[in-house]
Amino acid sequence: MFAGNPDKRKALDRIEGWSYRAFGEVTSIDPVVVDCGMIQIPDVFHSRDSRVIGEFIAFTVTRLEATQYSQAEQGTPPSA
Repeated sequence: MFAGNPDKRKALDRIEGWSYRAFGEVTSIDPVVVDCGMIQIPDVFHSRDSRVIGEFIAFTVTRLEATQYSQAEQGTPPSA
């Protein structure tokens, strides 16, 4: 995982079907969030070690799903 992204990429490469090889930078811990450029993916792995922040990693996403949130859930006031 940590050795899989020496070029410091932030991207998703489609493997097949709904599977992707993800490349990104760890931006936070507890929960761990990885910035893959177009998407931030939470809970890739679990760590409380702040030394992983800023590390570039690669991992496989077996199924990428999207969730639609309402404006109220996002804390955005509804438009008039």
